[in-house]
Amino acid sequence: MSELPKNATTADQQITKLKPAGKDQYVKDSKVPGLVFRLTKGGKKVWQLRYTVKMGAQWKDRKTTIASFDDGTGTNAARKLAEDMRAAIRQGSDPVAEKQARAEQRKAEEAQREQERLSRVTMTDLFKTWQKMKLQNPKNGHKDGGASASRWIESKILAKFGELEVSRFGVAEFHQVADPLLEKGHNRAANVVLALTKQMMGFAVTRSYIDSNPLALLTRDDVGGRDTERERVLCEYEDPDTHETVPDELADLFQKLPESGLSEMSQIAVHLCVATCCRIGELLKARWSEVDLVAAEWRIPAENAKNGKAHLVNLSDYALQYFARLHELTGGFEWLYPASRGNGHIDPKTVTKQISDRQKEKGTQYKGRTKKPDTLKLPRGKWTPHDLRRSGATIMAEQGIAGHIIERCLNHVEPNRMARIYNRHNPREEMKEAWRVLGAELQRLADLEELPLAESWKSGKVASIGAKRQAS
Repeated sequence: MSELPKNATTADQQITKLKPAGKDQYVKDSKVPGLVFRLTKGGKKVWQLRYTVKMGAQWKDRKTTIASFDDGTGTNAARKLAEDMRAAIRQGSDPVAEKQARAEQRKAEEAQREQERLSRVTMTDLFKTWQKMKLQNPKNGHKDGGASASRWIESKILAKFGELEVSRFGVAEFHQVADPLLEKGHNRAANVVLALTKQMMGFAVTRSYIDSNPLALLTRDDVGGRDTERERVLCEYEDPDTHETVPDELADLFQKLPESGLSEMSQIAVHLCVATCCRIGELLKARWSEVDLVAAEWRIPAENAKNGKAHLVNLSDYALQYFARLHELTGGFEWLYPASRGNGHIDPKTVTKQISDRQKEKGTQYKGRTKKPDTLKLPRGKWTPHDLRRSGATIMAEQGIAGHIIERCLNHVEPNRMARIYNRHNPREEMKEAWRVLGAELQRLADLEELPLAESWKSGKVASIGAKRQAS
């Protein structure tokens, strides 16, 4: 290893002239023992100090960078710095160990600051991040962009604990939300809140906001219990346990609708839900471009279907009658059920709320709600639009339609993978007949002798669909 001249000025000139090579170059100082100039192959010029320290019974070689020539530390300054460090080493100092200790101390302080920052993250902060990264991510299966899940968390969890630090939210806090729901008999709602909150707290673990999920051991059995399959139907059917005939309620419902205070469009939704066995959301989110009144078909796109599978509904004359009437009302719009404001469709929960509002006790009044609170009450209790879908399927079964055909009409996916692979038959004609049989029975229950709009579309005699309202 070459040496630097004792004259500092000459040494600086020599260092300045040095050029990088294919490997690091070292030049030891001729005046201060252990001081070495280093030129890296990348062109950096630094000063190192090499020394030994006693560790137990052995001596260990050490080296540490003490300054940079590029930053203005010339030979004189480097020698002074090296002498000071050598004096400290003779007194027991170890620059390498001290540098490591300082680095570890900085790391510990940074970790402490980060932990303090994370401990200040509130439930609202957590929710906003979870919403952005998970709920609104289409790859996570939330077709509505997580809107429904967001409403649950915001109304139940954040309304009470939004400003609480995530680290302080636990089982006790969750039960402060769930218990009032259980007291009201809203067991399913409590289960939904549990499932969503567990997901959100699990996300908090992945973000190091907390070390473990405080709700990890909670199950539905600890909260609302196992969900039971709803069996409410409005049509006549034979009870499988008692073999007694349960009387029909649909005819009663059809008579009540005109006097219920529901808009005609909402009344039509009731008829179409049972006639097509669709979900209410599929109907309210439908576009007219998906309905072919001439071919009597309605195509439900995959994005509107609960299972993500596109579905084709063959319209019976009964269903076609109501689709045609709805077309007279909203055919000038993109949507079957256009929103009163904006360019989209109405809220998918609108009709469900309207129906629920009309199944209260007589005299019940809510500000801004219907003045006819009991007009849709039926003898066997509360019903929902989804019960109409189930009722349509039950009518098909009572009329002798095969179970696997009904399942296809409901757009249910065969759970057995091998059965899906080998059963490629598309029973379109059988499905079409099932909807026809259903429509004929509904026409009988509704006491409709004629379906004039359906006949007009089928015969191609439609000259005018009425005055179309133009979307503003």
